[in-house]
Amino acid sequence: MKLKNVSFVELHVEKFVVALGALFFLVVVWQYAFVDPYVVDMGLKTGVRPGQIEQWVLDEQSRLQQKIEPGSRSPLPAMAVPPYTVMFRKRINRPPMLADRFDPLSRPGLGHLGPTGLGRGPVVLPTPPVPHEVNTVAGNGVLLDHEPLVKHFFKFAKEHPFDGSWHTGTQVAEAYASLITQRSPRDFNYVSVGGLFDVEAWRKKWHQSQEISRDRWEAATVLVDVLVERQAFDPVQGQWSPQTVVAPLPGALSFRDPPKRWTTRQAQQAVALIKNRQNEVARPLFAPMTDAASWQTFGPSKASLHWRVWGHDLTVRPGATYRYRLRVSMLNPLFQKSQAAGVLGESYFNQMSVQSPPSAWTEPVVIHPVYRFFVVGGSGSEREATIEVWRLFNGRARVGEFRVNPGDLLGGVVSVDVGGVARDLDMRIGALAVDLVDTSSGASVGGKSTLVYVDLETNKLMERTIEVDRDSPVRTRLIGQVSVEAVTTESAEAVGR
Repeated sequence: MKLKNVSFVELHVEKFVVALGALFFLVVVWQYAFVDPYVVDMGLKTGVRPGQIEQWVLDEQSRLQQKIEPGSRSPLPAMAVPPYTVMFRKRINRPPMLADRFDPLSRPGLGHLGPTGLGRGPVVLPTPPVPHEVNTVAGNGVLLDHEPLVKHFFKFAKEHPFDGSWHTGTQVAEAYASLITQRSPRDFNYVSVGGLFDVEAWRKKWHQSQEISRDRWEAATVLVDVLVERQAFDPVQGQWSPQTVVAPLPGALSFRDPPKRWTTRQAQQAVALIKNRQNEVARPLFAPMTDAASWQTFGPSKASLHWRVWGHDLTVRPGATYRYRLRVSMLNPLFQKSQAAGVLGESYFNQMSVQSPPSAWTEPVVIHPVYRFFVVGGSGSEREATIEVWRLFNGRARVGEFRVNPGDLLGGVVSVDVGGVARDLDMRIGALAVDLVDTSSGASVGGKSTLVYVDLETNKLMERTIEVDRDSPVRTRLIGQVSVEAVTTESAEAVGR
């Protein structure tokens, strides 16, 4: 019986099922009987079957072997090899300089501080040249009184800002009061030490070192400090004391006590400040003085490539003997450079400057004693002597004449004029007259009479002869100095009238 109202699909559905089953069977047979289902990608080649992997590796090995054979052309660009042998021979002949850390053996080469940054090898920085033509100027001055000194440094601080840590005028004035203890007038002795620094020789050292790129070391050709070193002579032991570094004058620009760890901001401000005030760093300003005295400068350098540098010592003791030498400190090109921290270690990274070796010692400098006295007259028969006592007061040499007999103190008190006001000046030298004896036949006025006295500080018996003292070159110079000061004062008064 023929079915009615049946669709084509319904009529042939069993045939469709049999066809789909046959198709699936054929796919499975193809994949597992004729094709390997397990494949991998090897380099640029895809679809490598497991059985082909070993042969593919052998083929690649053969291909690479042909490329590295002598005469074959490499696809890689040629690499320039630095002349390590030449560099090593140059470095081994240089003076040694300590480095914080050396290159591990796993890092090849000698290292190089090129323009793009620091290398990884040990760094040998050159040392600045030794200052030369070092000499001294010794003299005396009169410091400004407290109030004028405070005003002077307040004005200076306003004109030369020292970021946020500039000392106030009061602080500087108090520091000077601790340094110069004499009060009104504030007389003091000083020694200034000057020399020349060969900046061209410093640049040549950097150029020859090849450790750091030129743009880096040229930017660091900056003077950081001038250090004055001093030795005092011990007359008892007959030898020089260990050297000490003279502190900078109060209020001077100085970074001798830097922070233990610099911040980036601190380092940038310090370097900028030093660069902007090179004249003051190289030639520190002298202590502000009254018109009663003036400081004698060293004068400019004759060669433009030699920097004139100097420093001052206001801590000398009257009557003592000293000698001096100079060092200079130049800016470290690697100071606070981030690339240097891992190479040179934290200590060198924080080191602001590199220091030169010291110069030769100067000739000894004898500081003027507080008092000088000379026996200028007297008679052994009368046992009376006439002495002159000289003392620097308010920047000028003052003289008093006294008659002494055995048992008298040498010197006395005199009245001097200071700015139109009479002042008592103590000119007692701390000695006691013992006797005045004639060393020639008969009594004489001046001739060979000798004053015997006791130095009360040392309790030593000493003697002075009239003939020697009266013609002393020191006394002659002091008399000439007083004469010049008198003429100068009269000229100034005449101009004032």
